[in-house]
Amino acid sequence: MISPTRSTVASLAALVIALSACSDGDPVAPLLAPPSTTAGIAGNEPPAPAGILTVALGSESLALWPFTGSDFSGAPKDPINLIFLGKADPREIRASLMSLAGTGRPGPLAGITCTWDDAVGDPQTNYAVGDGWVGSTIQLECGNFQGPRFHIRMFRQNGVTVANVHYEILIPGTNLHEVLSWEFAELFVTADIARTGFLGAAPAPSGTITPAPYYRTVQAPVVPFLTAQQIASLGLLVNGDGTASIPNDGRATVLTLVGAAPLVKGLVNRSFVVQFAQVIPKPFCTAGTTGYIYATGPVTVHIRAGIDGNNYRSEWSAAGTLTLIPFNPLNGQFAGAPYQGVVTIRNLTEMTDGNSAVEFLSDQRELPDVGATRGVRLEHLRAREEGEDVATLNIDC
Repeated sequence: MISPTRSTVASLAALVIALSACSDGDPVAPLLAPPSTTAGIAGNEPPAPAGILTVALGSESLALWPFTGSDFSGAPKDPINLIFLGKADPREIRASLMSLAGTGRPGPLAGITCTWDDAVGDPQTNYAVGDGWVGSTIQLECGNFQGPRFHIRMFRQNGVTVANVHYEILIPGTNLHEVLSWEFAELFVTADIARTGFLGAAPAPSGTITPAPYYRTVQAPVVPFLTAQQIASLGLLVNGDGTASIPNDGRATVLTLVGAAPLVKGLVNRSFVVQFAQVIPKPFCTAGTTGYIYATGPVTVHIRAGIDGNNYRSEWSAAGTLTLIPFNPLNGQFAGAPYQGVVTIRNLTEMTDGNSAVEFLSDQRELPDVGATRGVRLEHLRAREEGEDVATLNIDC
């Protein structure tokens, strides 16, 4: 991993602080059947993705696809940049990070006072030889959804946990996050794991497993809202097309854990509202349109997550009705009459000692549904350590 100088870390920490300034009921129903009925169904495991490589982990190794995905297609999304060994079940990592106070971070990180909590975020997938395709059953954030935040997705694979962590901001007036850094987030989690007192060996870099020195870009419309200091602090490379390449050293930090904080029993509720007020790309049925809409209105998000017995369970949902107006970005004018968009999303996850599952359903509808420029988008993702994996996307215009 990158070893920043103290001045670099200080400027990155200052960036987080600056961006931050800008900006109990019934248990969750179990997803998993009893162990006797959860035998793997080999015929229902999607094919392995291309690009599997072997990561050396001391005396052992892991044959891993070093990316996350949105489904089982093998299209890479985020780079795997953390690997946890030893006492490394995601439930234990969650407990240890959530036990930390927001104060007490070392040196230039001292001004970052966020605490870790369960996160709302679209599920992702990962593949390793052995457990095959699995989902991001546990997601955590330091910061919050509206925030800037550090956001980690964890995947249990063959007794170890692989993860992606990134630092991101919310694009104002939308529910969309923009990743600004892989490396700073990797450094931040490493520092917090050290603070738990359970780090049994010095953090070690894996070999190069993902593209370097850059991976992915910040979108061109977002870059002008970043200051020159922010761009320099994050090491972003502004390109001729207005995008900015995100630094990535291509290696994952390997963290060996020798203990964990106790699991805290109980499920916790919280809710918040995402207020849309922004021009966004039309997400489906774009033929015959300008490709953009102005979306306004609230979407209410609720999350309930925690430990039930020794099992982790979570459920988050999002629902709202938006006003949508066709928009022409070439002249900055509205290009049609207002209509409605109805959004209903539900994401359930569960992790037990022997299995984990993610079940994601998204229903987006344009009303009234008239003509080829309006329609319905239905998405379903199921990812399990043992059992059937499903990914479907149906769009009807």
